Amino acid sequence: MNQGFKIDVPSFIWFVDGGEAKILVDTSYGDPALMSKWHYPCARSKDQEIANALKSVDCTPDDIEMVIHTHLHWDHCWNVDLFRKATFIARREEVSYAIAPLGIHAVVYDAPTIGRKPGWLDAKYEFVSGDKELIKGVSLIFTPGHTPGHQSVVVETDAATYVIAGDAVPLYENLNGTPFSKYTATTHVNAQQWWDSAEKIMEIAEVRERILPGHDLEVSKKKQYP
Repeated sequence: MNQGFKIDVPSFIWFVDGGEAKILVDTSYGDPALMSKWHYPCARSKDQEIANALKSVDCTPDDIEMVIHTHLHWDHCWNVDLFRKATFIARREEVSYAIAPLGIHAVVYDAPTIGRKPGWLDAKYEFVSGDKELIKGVSLIFTPGHTPGHQSVVVETDAATYVIAGDAVPLYENLNGTPFSKYTATTHVNAQQWWDSAEKIMEIAEVRERILPGHDLEVSKKKQYP
């Protein structure tokens, strides 16, 4: 939908607090000047720098105990050096593919195969498989399709169950049906897996408003999700 229109696309990080650990989901893109050279024009205000954003919720990078990467595309996984005390979590399938992806995917991964050092390369990952509860109220679900090892994060609060979807659902628009399809496709390496992952997320969240897409400005209308 709306091909040919230019839009501002946010790169979200998510801070999950109130449970047994302080968790960050995704770590955004790297230096805006470098990212603008390698990818698309990028900008980040002082308030949007990760350390300052965390300060606004009374947290520092050293307070983060767990970093979850939904996947390893360039706009989700830089800045790992900020989190010196955190455990990093990803899927083995994702890391394996990101190191040496198919040529048409190499740029979006900043892959070593094209001479780049991606932002995540210095992270020491703990690998998970299947669906897994990390701590009480926070679980990982395997949602491949956008990438081979994509994962989403299910957060159970007192008010509701939310799914931080990453790019399994990058925009709410992807959940809109058409006369020919229940969903509007996003970019993917496997269409069937992507479809199944969207179905899985919808079943868990139950309603659209409890899905938090990877790049939709609408989610920023709320300062926090209860």
